[in-house]
Amino acid sequence: MFPSYAKKIEDNKLSVEQKLLTEKLNLVVDLDRCTGCGVCIDACPEEAVSEGPLGAVNRGKAQTSKVDVDPKKCSYCGVCTILC
Repeated sequence: MFPSYAKKIEDNKLSVEQKLLTEKLNLVVDLDRCTGCGVCIDACPEEAVSEGPLGAVNRGKAQTSKVDVDPKKCSYCGVCTILC
């Protein structure tokens, strides 16, 4: 059923994807460059970006990101990437 959503962490990048019938939209967070400052959280008009589980990241217990993106809320407008 369309749209379909996917979220994965691979090669230290958080990738969020929305597949439509004829196109695919992607949003990628480079975890090596993300400082967790929260600008993208404040900027998101859909409130799709939230703070990730920072304790797990800092202790190296889990491969997660400093920010988390809800692929179902995200409109893939790119405001977060422009302000980052």
